[in-house]
Amino acid sequence: MIKDFVKLKPMFRTNSMHFILLLISLAQSAIVHSEVVDFEAVRKMVFSEPAVELPHYEVSEEKFGPSKDLAKNQLLKDAERTLKNNADFLSYERGQKLFQPNGICFSGSWRIESSSPFTGLFSQGTNIPAIIRTSVMLSGTNQTDRRAVGMAIKLFAPGQAQTTNILVMESMGGKHLQHVTDAVLDNHPTLGNIPKIADLGVLLRIRKDLKRALKNTDSAGIKIRYLPVQHVAATNIKTGRELSSPYWVRLQVAPGTPKVNLEDFREELSLAHYPSGVLSYVISVAPDNGGSKRTAEWKEIGKLELTDSVISRACDTRLHFRHHGLVVRD
Repeated sequence: MIKDFVKLKPMFRTNSMHFILLLISLAQSAIVHSEVVDFEAVRKMVFSEPAVELPHYEVSEEKFGPSKDLAKNQLLKDAERTLKNNADFLSYERGQKLFQPNGICFSGSWRIESSSPFTGLFSQGTNIPAIIRTSVMLSGTNQTDRRAVGMAIKLFAPGQAQTTNILVMESMGGKHLQHVTDAVLDNHPTLGNIPKIADLGVLLRIRKDLKRALKNTDSAGIKIRYLPVQHVAATNIKTGRELSSPYWVRLQVAPGTPKVNLEDFREELSLAHYPSGVLSYVISVAPDNGGSKRTAEWKEIGKLELTDSVISRACDTRLHFRHHGLVVRD
């Protein structure tokens, strides 16, 4: 039996709910009404209300709503919205994300330093700001838990009216990792370990409603493990160049990064523990080889550099990353 998770009441530095709503309104205004998305406005919102104690949001079927009642199935509605809505901030119906609810956010930069055949934001010389959120699929955040580590990256390309998002994961079912910096994150995650019986129902329900959402939104397929990146290669593509996208994208912590042995992954990833307050991930890409990522021709092309971190209410309960249509891949 899985142990009951300790429920910590989130405690944040805030003056009032009006202050929260004002910040959301200002951030959304900067994004929606400006011709160019405003990185500083988004960053300001994410870094507002830093937590003074670690919050703990629980993933449960009860919060999902009844599966067969479409009007009350909140998980299905949230999944469909995430496939269509480009907003950087949302007000979640249940007051939290229904899965991946506990996370830590960063600001940083996406830098492509090496040449490759790929276009857009994978092309050499790209150096743009980013907002990043690292989270785990279910409620367990500690080293003793089976943690399915994921990272959502929000890129701020020059001249664009909306952000470009990339999603990578270590596995769908999670693994026991002493350090989450050991996780290899990519856009075609493995299934991972067999989940605990107590978690199986929740994971099956998430899988079921994600597939239903994909079908309902006319996405290209119904397999939920592959996260396409063609939209990244199409953003700010140079005039005259034909679209060329990697099939796989992988992020790994840079070699030589010290290990931080703290129980909760959010404490482990706090940048205060790393040299000069910076945590770097190596960006590698590979083309479709008609086979698997294990036999792919990977090439390191740059770095995702995290330079500031925060655990905040906006990070966990407001920040939104659109998931682009998923593609069938055997």
